[in-house]
Amino acid sequence: MYSGADAAVADDGEYVRGPAPLKGVDFDALWSRAEWVLTMEGQSIDRDRTRYDQRQMVSHWDTRLAPNRFEGKRSRAWIRFEPVGEGDWQVAVAVQMQRNADLDQPSQAVTAKWEATKPNLGHAGALVYKIESGFREGAKADGAAK
Repeated sequence: MYSGADAAVADDGEYVRGPAPLKGVDFDALWSRAEWVLTMEGQSIDRDRTRYDQRQMVSHWDTRLAPNRFEGKRSRAWIRFEPVGEGDWQVAVAVQMQRNADLDQPSQAVTAKWEATKPNLGHAGALVYKIESGFREGAKADGAAK
């Protein structure tokens, strides 16, 4: 089934979380760190979908078209900040992936027909690590888990 540009949302099961909640972290600092990480990844924040009051950050689609069907892809990051306790936060990231199924003009963005594919769990885990590493002592790469 084809999906529109803004109709697709990340499912709860697509989120990757860090190994343990962050303890005693200021939310504004965590939010700023996530903005910085997305910017350094070359992604721009979708200010219409991002909700500070709901503790959710969303990037715009990062689109890469191609001359052949199913080779054009796009991705979008969803970041949730889940309160665990007073000053404790769990960072959850989902990276949606879609591919262009348009047969006639696959390199034209206007006619693209986007199909959902499996989420990019590896990239989501890397984003979790990059966001949390600024707040973990020693910043060991223990990995992120689904």
